[in-house]
Amino acid sequence: MIWLILIPIGAWLMAYVYFYRAQDRLIYEVDDQIPDMARASVYCGQEITLTPADAPGLKTMSWYWPAKNNRPTILFLHGNNGNIEGRTGWMQFALTAGWGLLMVGYRGYGGNPGTPSQRGLIHDGLCAFDFLAQECKIPGDQIHIFGHSLGSAVATQVAAQRPCGALGLMSPLTAMHHVAFDAYPFLPMGLIVRDQWRSIEKITAINCPLAIVACDRDTTVRFRRSQQLFAAALQPKEFLNIPGIDHGDIALSGGPEYLVDFFDRVSHRGALP
Repeated sequence: MIWLILIPIGAWLMAYVYFYRAQDRLIYEVDDQIPDMARASVYCGQEITLTPADAPGLKTMSWYWPAKNNRPTILFLHGNNGNIEGRTGWMQFALTAGWGLLMVGYRGYGGNPGTPSQRGLIHDGLCAFDFLAQECKIPGDQIHIFGHSLGSAVATQVAAQRPCGALGLMSPLTAMHHVAFDAYPFLPMGLIVRDQWRSIEKITAINCPLAIVACDRDTTVRFRRSQQLFAAALQPKEFLNIPGIDHGDIALSGGPEYLVDFFDRVSHRGALP
């Protein structure tokens, strides 16, 4: 009879230890293949080197396309897997329209040195924003921040610390331990997860226009989490549900187009009604 108690307890403890030890690998699914701009884009951009403030010896590579015809610039922060090469195709329509674009290459991803972490990725995002503002002399209100999935958490952190034109989030999370708990509700993920990425707390410090795109069949970041993040945010804000699709399909189902349209409306009006 005692085994009926000991076996599930043992299984629970094994799961606890596994997720505690494997969490960095699960949160940051590093792809160390070096991106190829010629393969990824029909538009010739620039490879730029960034040096984040927290690691003076660290040099990371990102891709930058200067804006044309006085268009604003989009700072793009991708999700937890792949690298910038796989996301550039999402933004070809924006490059065609003359938007500026900086695709941020995180530390540890795409052949960049370093190891990803919450602190590190925040510094990578801030460094990219400062490159646009300080080296490229782009006014803050002409820089729009776009974050997808894990990149939504990076984007929220950057927008909370830098004055920007607008913030656009695609499949955004409230916090990383919420994502983990939704997948494994039998474990105390609030205790296990170290890099908690608490966007739900940072979003209340952001006063620029906000747009969120989510999908109601999302099995990675639950739809209700994106709704909770939206509810906590200040006005002005917009929310779009793309129904019937999962997490991996949102970028191919109009998500980027909606956010860039939102950025365009913000740029012309200065704010939303």
